[in-house]
Amino acid sequence: MEQKLKDFINKWINKGGVGNTPENKGQCVGLVCVWVDELSLDHIWGNAKDLWKNYNPNQFDFVLNTADAYPIAGDVVVWNEKMGGGYGHTAIATGVHHTEGKATDWFEAFSQNDPTGSPCILKKYSYNNVIGFIRPKKELAKLDDYYLGIDLNNKESIKVCVSTWKRVIDGEFVEKSKYQELENAIANLNQQISDLNAKNTIINDENKDLRDQLKDCQDKIEEGNITSSTQSEQLLTLTQELNRLKLDYENAKKDFGIKEINYQKQIKTLQTKYDATKSSIKKLLIDYIFGKKEI
Repeated sequence: MEQKLKDFINKWINKGGVGNTPENKGQCVGLVCVWVDELSLDHIWGNAKDLWKNYNPNQFDFVLNTADAYPIAGDVVVWNEKMGGGYGHTAIATGVHHTEGKATDWFEAFSQNDPTGSPCILKKYSYNNVIGFIRPKKELAKLDDYYLGIDLNNKESIKVCVSTWKRVIDGEFVEKSKYQELENAIANLNQQISDLNAKNTIINDENKDLRDQLKDCQDKIEEGNITSSTQSEQLLTLTQELNRLKLDYENAKKDFGIKEINYQKQIKTLQTKYDATKSSIKKLLIDYIFGKKEI
């Protein structure tokens, strides 16, 4: 691993625009992805700060940045969003570090685009804002070294290589089995989520129907309240009109009583005058008949 990293650094040192896709060329992620390709490992996707969540667990281990954790040669170092303007930062550890005390420690890494726009350079970093280290699995690294250093004329060297290769394959089988179990569990959970979403859709539709029915009931109640209010207003108007008519009737009745008394007085006066006139005429007739007076 160390020799391969040295060769990689010598190849790309002071060069810019390094990357394996048009999007990551010149970015810190671009250099790391080229390094992962150099190791013949699966591509790690995402922004720098998210790389630690997107690696293949069959090929890498993740070492959290704790008080006693240090990067080794070939580790992919991952910084959080406080670096790189919110995107984080990533680089390749060289294995060189100062370890007298974690608070003042530093380590060396092969980095691109730090500072922004810079080519691939070796740079010292503190442990501030480091999330952790993505580390190629040891057996894979061993196998890679055996492939590079194997002597085809040495049977013992070949035996060691084959033995190492077998352990790697066996280990990969176990890891892949675990990975497959996780994939199956995830698929099962996704199916459950899909079923729950379908049920949720049905419940939402039923709730919508109930809300529509409730709104209809509320509209009818409101309509009934309006009708009741209108009828109450009409009843009040009729009551007021009836009371007015009663008052007019009482006033008319009272006025009629006064007029009736006046009429009776007038009739009595006329009757008196009539009686007096009648008496006078009768007296005149008597006097005429008996010759007492001439008419």
